[in-house]
Amino acid sequence: MAFGCCGFLARVGYVLDVQIHEDEIETFTQATPGRPGANTQYNKKVRIQALLGVYFFVLLVQTLLERELRQAMLDEQIEDLPLYPEGRACQSPTARRVIDVFEPIQRHQIDRDETTDVLVTKLSPLHRQLIKLLGLKPTQYGK
Repeated sequence: MAFGCCGFLARVGYVLDVQIHEDEIETFTQATPGRPGANTQYNKKVRIQALLGVYFFVLLVQTLLERELRQAMLDEQIEDLPLYPEGRACQSPTARRVIDVFEPIQRHQIDRDETTDVLVTKLSPLHRQLIKLLGLKPTQYGK
């Protein structure tokens, strides 16, 4: 995210104010037949709070992933990783870049009578390096 904690809290406050005001205005819009309201799923404060709670945990996991990866890079004395398109170097990897790198990986589970087969796309050297940096074993990935 491009904004820090204070900016995040300011945006959350703004979103809540706008959402509560829109709920008051959209009461008529939602009651009009054939014209559904734009934000009907956010018409209760509890739902907004739940969404913000989920958003908080997503930001927490994202931050921990980035921190773990960057710390492992320092420990292994790795200056950059080829995470950008065309394999360009990235000195400060973000969670978004890591997720984008793993996007083409597929996992299929085939259940038969008594057995289950798990098929995982073959990992590239970059995938294996990232998995090792995150403290996992490439042989266990996807199982």
